[in-house]
Amino acid sequence: MSTETITPVPETRYAFRPWLTQWLVGANVLVYVAMAVISRSPMDFSIEFSKLCGADYGPLTFGGQAWRVWTSNYVHGGLLHILFNMWCLWNLGALAERILGRWTYFLSYTACGIGGSLLSLWWNPWRTSVGASGAIFGIAGALITAIYFGKLPFPKEALRGISRSLVTFAGYNLLFGFLPGIDNSAHMGGLLTGLLVGILLAPALHRPRDERAGLERVVFLGVALALFGAWTAVKHFRGYVVQLARADEAVHNGDTAKGLPDLESVARQRPNDAAVQGLLGFSYIRIKDYPHAEAALKRVLELKPNDLNAQFNLGLVYGATSRYDEARQQFVKITQRDPQNDDAWMMLGSALKELHQPADAEAAFQRAVQLNPKNYEAYRELGWVQLASNQPDDALQSFQSALKINDKDRDSVLGLGRAYVAKHMSKEAAEAMQRYQTLRPAPAEDSEESERLVLP
Repeated sequence: MSTETITPVPETRYAFRPWLTQWLVGANVLVYVAMAVISRSPMDFSIEFSKLCGADYGPLTFGGQAWRVWTSNYVHGGLLHILFNMWCLWNLGALAERILGRWTYFLSYTACGIGGSLLSLWWNPWRTSVGASGAIFGIAGALITAIYFGKLPFPKEALRGISRSLVTFAGYNLLFGFLPGIDNSAHMGGLLTGLLVGILLAPALHRPRDERAGLERVVFLGVALALFGAWTAVKHFRGYVVQLARADEAVHNGDTAKGLPDLESVARQRPNDAAVQGLLGFSYIRIKDYPHAEAALKRVLELKPNDLNAQFNLGLVYGATSRYDEARQQFVKITQRDPQNDDAWMMLGSALKELHQPADAEAAFQRAVQLNPKNYEAYRELGWVQLASNQPDDALQSFQSALKINDKDRDSVLGLGRAYVAKHMSKEAAEAMQRYQTLRPAPAEDSEESERLVLP
């Protein structure tokens, strides 16, 4: 946020001490210090650590931890983040505390922070959002409308100067918020909440204290109900991320069957979400349900025709169902669009091998190992093509290269033994075959096919 200083309210006959602003700044700083001590990394905190400390993150917030829409306003991402925010809070807070009154200011600050969190969850529930900037923007908004619509006991010229400063502050920082890594949706949510709060409070600001207190209670009761309604709506439309996160974790941990019911439920709710359909297709491949995988991946490509991950996984489906020419066409398109993709070249080689085009297959595998010398699978497949093409010396070298990278790859050991047989090296062939027998087959979930899957 910008460090522009806001024009102050004219001095009155008594000294005003913004102790509530000091308390808010102190609370934010105290949380930061605790995080810095625990993490031993004061400049920047990791996303996972921020989540542990109360950051706003859709799967957790909607998953029973609604308090994060409030606590996230006191968590910051690092030293520079809190320095900028506290400088702005110090300037704006002192002004708001004086114009609005302490507890009205505190309730406005809290409501605006929650409003910012809610819009952030609506805009992107996967974002990990932290910081007081939503609340600070909200205070700026509340002051703008309170000054404009209220009848405040200050000189008009001074109030006009304050209004210009506030509008400049809000506009500049909103533009600044479009830079990468900044959650501008929280800024806008806080600002909109503040503008509304200021409009509602404006008629009460010039009233006698008792009358004003009654009106403010009504205003904040209404704001609380509005925020609760907004929370209910946001959770209704974005709460699917809880199921999706649970399914995604299960898939990544290898327990695809466990995550599939949640994933299918989300896919029914969001048929036009390409990421969800892509993960669903990936999961169906993992359990070898190729017809459903194909349908899900084709749906992704209807929504995002240039999605390389979906194209890649669809190519795997074609290969797994013996539609090798369709697989070849798919991987040709991928290598044209992404010529540095060694896995795509390897899978193109596999399709060409099955189509009995050994020369083209060998060229594709050679390209894969040139792009990624650590791709042991490409070396292994290259060795098999060379062996079938009566190139035992080259095949032997390819299998040896594969085993240097992964000495427990059973198929590479088998290929090595076959290459020794082709070269009439009986002793070496027998040793390789004995080693082949001692290596256990890989579980089906970790087979070479599943290793090549690409997550959406």
